[in-house]
Amino acid sequence: MRNSLLVREHRHTGSRKAALMLSAGMTALAWWSLTATGAAAQTATETADASSPAAENNRGDGIETVTVTARHREENAQDVPISLSVVKAATLEANGITNSTNLPQLVPSLNVVSTNPRNTTLLVRGLGSNVALTNDGLEAGVGVYVDGVLYTRPATSTFDLPDIASLEELRGPQGTLFGKNTVAGALNITTQAPSQTFEAYGTVSYGNYYYEKETATVSGPLTNALAAGITAYNTSHDGFDFDTTMNKRADDYYDNGARAQVVWQPTDDFNLRVIADYGQQHAFNVVSPLTGVVTTLADGQAVPRNFLVRSAEVGYTPPPFDPFARVVDDNSPVYYKMEDGGISAQADWSFGGGYSLTAISAYRYWNWNPSNDVDGTALSIITQGRQGDMEKETSQELRITSPTGGAVDFTGGLYYFWESDVGSGRTTYGTDAPIWLLGVNNPLFQAALNGFDIVSHSSPIVNSYAGYGQATWHIIPDLDFTGGFRFTYETKTGGYSQNSYGPSLAGFPPAEQAIANGLRAAFGGGASSYQIATADDLLGGLATLTYKVNDHINAYATYSHGEKSAGLNLANVPTLPTSQLVVAPESIDNYELGAKTTLFDDRVTFNADAFWDNDTNYQTTIVQENVSTLVTYLTNIPSVRSRGLESDVNFKPFDDLTWHFSSAYTEGSYISYPNSPKPFEDYTVGPTGALNTTGTVSLSGRPLPLVSKWVLSTGGEYSHSLEQVGLPNMTGYLTGDTSYRSSYYSASNLSIYSLIPARDITNFTVGARSDDGRWDISFWARNAFNTKYYLTASAGGIGNTGVATALLGDPQTFGATLRLSY
Repeated sequence: MRNSLLVREHRHTGSRKAALMLSAGMTALAWWSLTATGAAAQTATETADASSPAAENNRGDGIETVTVTARHREENAQDVPISLSVVKAATLEANGITNSTNLPQLVPSLNVVSTNPRNTTLLVRGLGSNVALTNDGLEAGVGVYVDGVLYTRPATSTFDLPDIASLEELRGPQGTLFGKNTVAGALNITTQAPSQTFEAYGTVSYGNYYYEKETATVSGPLTNALAAGITAYNTSHDGFDFDTTMNKRADDYYDNGARAQVVWQPTDDFNLRVIADYGQQHAFNVVSPLTGVVTTLADGQAVPRNFLVRSAEVGYTPPPFDPFARVVDDNSPVYYKMEDGGISAQADWSFGGGYSLTAISAYRYWNWNPSNDVDGTALSIITQGRQGDMEKETSQELRITSPTGGAVDFTGGLYYFWESDVGSGRTTYGTDAPIWLLGVNNPLFQAALNGFDIVSHSSPIVNSYAGYGQATWHIIPDLDFTGGFRFTYETKTGGYSQNSYGPSLAGFPPAEQAIANGLRAAFGGGASSYQIATADDLLGGLATLTYKVNDHINAYATYSHGEKSAGLNLANVPTLPTSQLVVAPESIDNYELGAKTTLFDDRVTFNADAFWDNDTNYQTTIVQENVSTLVTYLTNIPSVRSRGLESDVNFKPFDDLTWHFSSAYTEGSYISYPNSPKPFEDYTVGPTGALNTTGTVSLSGRPLPLVSKWVLSTGGEYSHSLEQVGLPNMTGYLTGDTSYRSSYYSASNLSIYSLIPARDITNFTVGARSDDGRWDISFWARNAFNTKYYLTASAGGIGNTGVATALLGDPQTFGATLRLSY
């Protein structure tokens, strides 16, 4: 056995059976209703191919028409030749989703992995970025847009966002209509605008783990031309883990903020919307319980001085290797504090002939202040490891949109973006560093490492200028051709500097001082400084042919191309050649065939697509083991590919039942990756008995990390009047949803110890609401069957001891929510 104590128990067989029984039972009920009534069903809500809040009109007894703004104009989602999914406000609220982290429960083609907010990875069809480790010199490949404004850093998508009207997930390159660097896809989020009639509503939720959530919104007219609204929110819960050293709960969560809006419409032809928001979030955050110890390498050799041996040497007794006991023993402060805010103004003018002009101006900032116990134990090996950020950005977009109804309609615009991110890093060694890392504990080694500090600063600056356009030519009534382009000129400059500090060595002889300074250098110390810059001309394009087979079926074929700008390595990477400090731009070629259908008197929609994405110079973060800690840097993987099938089925067999089923089959592969750093299990033991962590392996033809081949999501709502049980003007409802995600690797080097088993998660809600919409009370359970699962896993640890750790998924939570409206 390579890993003598590695715990990999995922006790969720019962929950999977229950989830499948739920899905099968509700599907059978829907099918019986369909055959009995001669109608089929859809619920264009929960995770359908549709989007945006704009207009949702009930089509008789069928499903709702969902209007999307994916092409910057209001359109029926079934008429838009784009592979997309939508989640409406009611569905997000029913599932307790207010940010990106739990959204994959409802959107199969999306995956979000977050070891902490700063290290958040957003993937669409398996592409976006490789692992959940953020480098300030690189932007994400999935763009997040809120009310037309780009939120550059993925961390900001983890903030609660009040008053979401709808969320659209757009798949594939989106540069011919959206912001910058959206080579893999985009999340297009729209919030509720202030109302011209007075509204007041809010929610109060309580649950286990001292979960508490309050939201309140007031909106209404100030004058005939002016309306305003404000939403405030607060969310918190106690920690899911317990730190025995700190004697307190860990993995808690506190998030609060406010969003204020003003809409001025002096005439029918002009509208100005101004939005200001602020949010703050903090947590005592321990992310990685111990799961076991790897004691034997792949070649059969023993891991030198493994975790158990070293623990015995220092007299340390670790917590039990049972991750789902959720016990940790970190002895240094582990927390993060984060704030985010900004202001934007969107002006819309309508002028002669149905043309409209839109201008969006925005300023945003993001501050990140963390503290990490790097060794993850009660020992003081590396007592501090942090990377703080103070980021700010501005953007300006000017867009013109033509009227529809003619032979050609188009959208075109100009876009400017500026960003500055001041980063500050720190690594501090503690009193247990000499014995743990070197096996020696004497005054010289204590002076060399105990209290040794490495401090760094980085400062990337981005200037991006772009022009884009997209036009649709209505060749004949049933055949359209859509073409688009984007040209971007982008410059990046950045600097990195590092210094190290430690206790004075003056009391030691010169020969011993040289030994101590050599140790400090080996552990990452020393002074360094450099400046780098790059400039790129980037092209994007789109060509789509759409054919309306009949009134119920639209088919389309698309080719699109997107490019993401170069990245800057802003870190202490002494082994990296100067020529590799700038990472080449990334490009994606996307090929797609799809169809959107509406059947059975608008009671069923079935949308499906097949896609093939070729990604060249895939930008990724490499994690490489060093003597004491991890070295991370950016590089290019020559070629990766993502291909697969996606489908969304929504149906409404009768008026009281709506249901959806969504699936994504994705085959993500490294096509050419000949020089990946070795995974831990492939290390070797050298002649001196030390672990050799150098060398590479070829991963060409192997799977991409963080990509499940199969992701399935199904759920719906059954509602019925309670008048027959003596409760007039009330409706009771039951909702349920379950999602299944097959296994995936969570490390870019595909270590066997990063393989995450398949899992399924099921949620339930039961409640009642008044028919006039004044109140709604519900009781809910999330992860109802308490599925125990990992999000990420790894083996190695500080000093390459073979210790294995994991990031755990949330346990079962339950509670109640009251919503009141006026």
